[in-house]
Amino acid sequence: EDEFIGAVKDKVSKGKLVQLGVFWDFGQHANDTEQAKFIETVTSIIDKYGFNGIDLNEFGFPTLDDGDDDFEQPQTTAVVNYIQTLRTIKAKYGDDFGLSFTIRSTSFQLSSDTYGYHFNGAYLPVIHALRDELSTLCLHHFDGTDDVLDWNGAKVSQDSSDYWVAMVDRPLSGFIVAGKSLPPFPASKVAVGVAPWNPSSQDSFRVNLENGLKCVMTGQACAAIRTQKGPFPAPRNILWLQESLYTTKIYGQRARTGPLPVVIDFAFTDMIYSVFDRSHMIAGYVSSLPRIFA
Repeated sequence: EDEFIGAVKDKVSKGKLVQLGVFWDFGQHANDTEQAKFIETVTSIIDKYGFNGIDLNEFGFPTLDDGDDDFEQPQTTAVVNYIQTLRTIKAKYGDDFGLSFTIRSTSFQLSSDTYGYHFNGAYLPVIHALRDELSTLCLHHFDGTDDVLDWNGAKVSQDSSDYWVAMVDRPLSGFIVAGKSLPPFPASKVAVGVAPWNPSSQDSFRVNLENGLKCVMTGQACAAIRTQKGPFPAPRNILWLQESLYTTKIYGQRARTGPLPVVIDFAFTDMIYSVFDRSHMIAGYVSSLPRIFA
């Protein structure tokens, strides 16, 4: 543990953003007691290990209350409390404290109408309210069940470069949420999280990924889908995580060709340095909040 604390301190001293990774169902923020418990637990870990940021990973979210249809004026208690909680943590550590979200694209894909927003959109008022404080919004392709839609509402094949264009288009271009326009997020804050679901076809997977991101960044190599705005030459970065089904090992890989930003190594990056080493999960993720609270 002392060695790890020393490593964090060394990275921070070199200007790295060393973030505590937290898996948390923020539907549990429905009362003041849970809110205070979250703040106390998170800040105690941050203080102990010396982290200078926090990365909130999707681990569940609430259904919005009936009548809560405006992402600019959320009414669902858990949402309002979560926004205040993160602002409280951010305020304690100052402007240089990193605040990142790593979430699936579901909120962006399935929240255009009121019905979809109620059941899928709880993250949108949170990240919208915190967009100025936000360091990184990482849309993560967790597995092969993640559907993305084109602008006509049709599913896009995951075995295509169009998939990656459609996945990031809404946060980059903006879109309608329950009848109201959600402004786009700056490309400099948007990252793509990649977890290949079929290791036997990684070459074709990589080609589709590279062509899709080349389309987003340059407007070239596009197939059937282009971004509504852009191109966006400077997205935040790409996370390439390949997690074994049988171990907790996580490997970093790097892109081979093309005008893409570097595919980062999750353990050694200026963007996100979460509680991982090259071979196993440690500290924050092992002590994730649901387990601390259990």
